[in-house]
Amino acid sequence: MPKLLPVGGFGFVKASNIAKTFFDVAGIVEPYQKLAIEQLIYNLCNFGLWDKVVALYPMIGGTALAHSFNLKNLVNHNLIFFGGWTHSATGAKPNGINGYANTNLPHNAPEIEFNGSYLNRHFSYYSRTQSAASGVLLGINDGGAVINYLYPNPLTSALSGNAIFAGSTNTQGLLAATMVQTNRADYYTNGTLLQMSAFGTIGTTIDPYFLGASNQLSGTAGLFSDCECSFSSIGLGLTFNELNVLKGIVEDFVIAKNAAI
Repeated sequence: MPKLLPVGGFGFVKASNIAKTFFDVAGIVEPYQKLAIEQLIYNLCNFGLWDKVVALYPMIGGTALAHSFNLKNLVNHNLIFFGGWTHSATGAKPNGINGYANTNLPHNAPEIEFNGSYLNRHFSYYSRTQSAASGVLLGINDGGAVINYLYPNPLTSALSGNAIFAGSTNTQGLLAATMVQTNRADYYTNGTLLQMSAFGTIGTTIDPYFLGASNQLSGTAGLFSDCECSFSSIGLGLTFNELNVLKGIVEDFVIAKNAAI
């Protein structure tokens, strides 16, 4: 499992340089939070995952502004929050009623296309809270060929169309879904493979992913979640080993960013 790496060396200097602009725009001033971000970037780069991430939301800083930024690209795919959210040092918590965030990352964004396919991608969401609700952590449903849900619903385990559905009674920790093979979606909770599902429909849409809910039919949010988000990512597909490395990196990051709490 990846652990926090010591300060020093070329790699850490590179991570610090990437992080500096983020600190300025997000208003991050606490030394332990800065260190957590630098080490997060270092570890993602060191283990070959940085280039596979398109949108990365570290949910650090305790404010809506700080939580809105995409660490991977501070200009594109930043979050816009709607409805009821609670922003704190531990993360951003939607209210399960009307709270959601637009990632501004369309399903058909060229940076998330791989070899001409929109089926090679991953989604992750580190939830700090247990929930009995059936809300979508991160998702989109265009009402047709594209249904991508990161969906920890204890009542549902199904697949339809170009979809990622999965059921899990545990909504705490790193929940992730990935497509790395044609017509197959894998769903994980804390590194455990829960489901491998086959599907046949390949579709695309211009609609963006929502966080804390699903983008239902061109901009209408639905299936709201109440799980506190402490980290989330969207990017290219990850293998089982890569997801377990991501799990270790994110767990270390969450501990580090909450060091003073």
